Amino acid sequence: NIKRTATKRDNKKKEINPEHYISRDISWLHFNERVLSEALDQRTPLLERLKFCDIFISNLDEFFIQRIGRLKSQVDSGYKMKTLDGVIPSEQLTRIREMILGQNKTLAKGLNEIIFPELSKEGIHFAKWNGLGEKNKEFISQHFQTSILPILTPLAVDYGHPFPFISNLSKSLGISLLKPSSGEKIFSRVKIPDEIPQWVTVEEGNEGITFIHLEEILLNNLNLLFPGTEILDKMIFRVTRNIDLEEEDEWAEDLKEVIEEGLREKKFSPVIRLEVEKDSNEWISNYISTELELSPDDIYEMGQIVHHTSFGEITKIDRPKLKYKSWTPKIHSDFVDEKSNIFNKIKGKDIIVHHPYESFNSSVERFIETAAHDSKVYAIKITLYRTTINSKII
Repeated sequence: NIKRTATKRDNKKKEINPEHYISRDISWLHFNERVLSEALDQRTPLLERLKFCDIFISNLDEFFIQRIGRLKSQVDSGYKMKTLDGVIPSEQLTRIREMILGQNKTLAKGLNEIIFPELSKEGIHFAKWNGLGEKNKEFISQHFQTSILPILTPLAVDYGHPFPFISNLSKSLGISLLKPSSGEKIFSRVKIPDEIPQWVTVEEGNEGITFIHLEEILLNNLNLLFPGTEILDKMIFRVTRNIDLEEEDEWAEDLKEVIEEGLREKKFSPVIRLEVEKDSNEWISNYISTELELSPDDIYEMGQIVHHTSFGEITKIDRPKLKYKSWTPKIHSDFVDEKSNIFNKIKGKDIIVHHPYESFNSSVERFIETAAHDSKVYAIKITLYRTTINSKII
């Protein structure tokens, strides 16, 4: 009877319905879709919608870095074991690509048809080079020569110069040039600098403010970077590398040493995604993907230039009406008396503090500060997760 019962239980364990499970990767993408929905929700203030666009793109970058490389490694090694949702790694990659392509289209449509037009009604405009007047073009070109051109470094590829290293998540200009001496078509790469403002103010006045993106400026002033050379075509592209630690590394004895060594190695790890402009030049796109040893499934369209750039500079403009109302956290009733000893409070009972609705300063920061000045405390050990730049605890 015992053997028969055990066998029945084992059989029950094996009877897993894949429809009852969602893979870790698909679940992650569903979560990011929830972030995207906040960006497109009419109830979300306009400038906050741009923040959600940034979060969506950042989450997607993190997803590729941490998950896609591992799945591709499983496919390359012939690993075909199904996960609980009944899918092998190669099928999982196909599902993931379909979801991401759909989400990218939703983002592009939301920006072009909803967010940008509504921002324009509020006096926040995004200009294209062709839409600028001659006076503004002259002003922007002067800005390019004085503030942008000096830090650009074009790297041409020929027999004496190999294809340049492209760092993770860096954006570049891919340019096809006609070599004057031989008439040969050559490839050149210009890294788009991220240490300077990505948005330049064209005009600001009673009618609002107009911005133009750094990439739009670069694309339309390349003749100053390649004087006397015929530019055949150009496009913006971005690469993502696999910098996820291997599973065995996570159990290493000296994790600090493993991470330091891993970061050095991962700098040159394989590229797992190439993002290109919509309707980009086929010769440049093929040249880059060949050099990076990528398949067509590794290539994703950006939609348009600003889809994969930060809107952080835009969201900082002073338009309170287009942002969430500022919130002042409430002080928890147990911490209203600033002179009382917080350790005594905790000794008396457990206290739950709900952030951001209740004050972090008057609870957690006060707890750490009290501990730091208490002679009976020998050490304070904290896990800090995504803290702010101006954290008082740090």
